[in-house]
Amino acid sequence: MKRVLYLSKLVQGMIQSFRSLLIWGRPMLQNFLDRASAENVVLQDATYGCMLRALSNSGRLQDAIEIHLIISERKMGVNDVCYNAFASGLCTQKPSGKVHELLKDLIAKGFHPDVAELSRYIKVQCENLKWKQAEHSLNYILDKGFVPDYFCCCSLVKYYCSSGQVDLAIKLHNKMKLSQSTLTWRHIIYFSTSSSNKEGSVMLLMCLRTCNNNNNPFFH
Repeated sequence: MKRVLYLSKLVQGMIQSFRSLLIWGRPMLQNFLDRASAENVVLQDATYGCMLRALSNSGRLQDAIEIHLIISERKMGVNDVCYNAFASGLCTQKPSGKVHELLKDLIAKGFHPDVAELSRYIKVQCENLKWKQAEHSLNYILDKGFVPDYFCCCSLVKYYCSSGQVDLAIKLHNKMKLSQSTLTWRHIIYFSTSSSNKEGSVMLLMCLRTCNNNNNPFFH
């Protein structure tokens, strides 16, 4: 019993030291966890949280994902800061179905990635033509009351216009409160003036002028 308690304290201390954790490679980390398990050392929830945060902040997301799976399977209670770091770390990864599902799950549970990182991630999603995923990510930012980088909004506005979804473009623009952003308006104006439906184009232009943009220099 004394040996287990001693090893437990030793393990907790080593793992919760960020500096020592970051120099471990994946084989060493896995070996350490296996040995702790063999010695019947039960790691605290907070220790796994420290591992999740440290690995996420250091860019070792594959290792962080494995730790996240352990935390989820065992239904551990982890500090929000650790999950927020994990969510922000996921935003630095190449967009994929797996990353998107992990982010969506974390967001649904109330964890918040860094807005700048999520904005960059949305922009990359748009560049990779993952429009539905980008739309979901952007709606998360807006619903939470955050102000994202307007470049990710412009990419979606351009997509809506090119696919004939002008109403969605205007709705998104107004929701983003980018009334002074001539870049987003330029995408909408370009679509309307190139449309074969001249009557519809005129109606759209009139709508744009009255959408709280009477003072927008773009129209003068």
